[in-house]
Amino acid sequence: MSNNNISISLPKDLLEELDKYNLNIQEIVEKTLREEIEKRKEWLDKNKESLAYSNEYFLKNGLPISKRKI
Repeated sequence: MSNNNISISLPKDLLEELDKYNLNIQEIVEKTLREEIEKRKEWLDKNKESLAYSNEYFLKNGLPISKRKI
């Protein structure tokens, strides 16, 4: 798998801590992003029926607030 370069800005003190403890930011970011993506997939899978019902309801009935006059 090839990698793409990105640019992020981090506070100076955080970068100093990374250096101090010899932490590899690329490894940390990649691991954390993979974990977050997996959590999101699991949440979407767990809630897919509720989301489908909710989407169907709003497509059929619209947003409740849209029926009120402000």
